[in-house]
Amino acid sequence: MISYLIITYIIYLFLPTVGMHTEDMHEMYTIIFLTLCCISFYCGCRSVPIRKQYYFSKKSKFTLGNGTLAILISTFTIITFSYLGDMISSGVAQMSISMGDNYANMLENEMNFNSFWGQLYTLLSPFRVLLVTYCIVFFKSLTKFNFILLIGLLFSYLMLTISRGQFVGIGNVAVFISIPLLFKNWVEGNIGRFKKQILIIGVVFIALFIINQFARSESLGSDFASSYDNESVFFQIFGPKVGAGIIRLLSYFSHGYKGLNYSLQLPFEWTYGYGGSRALGGYMNQYFGLPTYFEATYPMRVLNAFGYDCQTSWPTAFAWWASDFSFPGVVVFMYFIGKLFCLVFRDACYYLDIVAISFLCELSILVFFMPMNNQAFQTRESLLITVFLFLAWIYRRKLRKI
Repeated sequence: MISYLIITYIIYLFLPTVGMHTEDMHEMYTIIFLTLCCISFYCGCRSVPIRKQYYFSKKSKFTLGNGTLAILISTFTIITFSYLGDMISSGVAQMSISMGDNYANMLENEMNFNSFWGQLYTLLSPFRVLLVTYCIVFFKSLTKFNFILLIGLLFSYLMLTISRGQFVGIGNVAVFISIPLLFKNWVEGNIGRFKKQILIIGVVFIALFIINQFARSESLGSDFASSYDNESVFFQIFGPKVGAGIIRLLSYFSHGYKGLNYSLQLPFEWTYGYGGSRALGGYMNQYFGLPTYFEATYPMRVLNAFGYDCQTSWPTAFAWWASDFSFPGVVVFMYFIGKLFCLVFRDACYYLDIVAISFLCELSILVFFMPMNNQAFQTRESLLITVFLFLAWIYRRKLRKI
């Protein structure tokens, strides 16, 4: 994770994006803050030693019969397709493989969409993650029928994402498949095969991302190649279109540091421990009548102070967390994230615990999106997955100590 943050920040510094680095930015603030975060995260990881001699010394005791699996997979697939049908009939989404057009349509028809199937889909989303994790880790025990059903479940989720033109869902699928694949191949003693699988997943993800960005730009009537310096080495080597696509990919993972830099220059305004999460703020307002404090968060105040829109551009997860904990508090928070990550990873290794592996997927998304957004807490679906798997992981740990 530390290397990932350093690499994404270096990429950000050298992005050939017009207007990315301006005189009102003080990069030293970001460098100092990120350094402290990396040190804190490292100390948290070091506080949880992982002994290699205990890797998979105990096998998972949690098993499901193929009949039960068939019922569960079919149920979640039906719920997902029913939710997709609701969105299409309401105009929020459309059945098309053109993610650019779908995204433009979603923006045009965006609303506070709510339906029975949508509520059920969101409420049961943690169990879907557990089910997919189980099927991948114990793939050899699946019947051909259940394998077909699993493909149908993954397809239904991808169609849900594609129909709205939101590429982030494809990234989530990649993570939720990659982590269980790691443990499956690790148990079987075939890490070499996993490296090939992750390479294929990575290449497909990059290709789809670039294609999606071109389609989205075309549907919104813009040319994102004009946003970049045409003297860039990427343009010279790959040409204007492919070069712009590669820069867009690099920018996707790194441009959030600009929002973070602006946030570091603003005074702290407390959002009462929940304002930095759009989903949690929505729940607090819906069920307890409390204000959301969303407009008081760092990313929202950046727009008024510097004109940088953090709703159309990333502000990093740090800026959202700092709204609730302050930036010094985020440094401390990083220690506990590092500690939690290693504790969950250790449980996944020692016990091949499906709950731990599923929770590790969500923690990986949290870490992966740090330079971009507060992904693990921003939507109601991701918030429920994170909180439920965290509580389930704690419960499983207590059971093992009894």
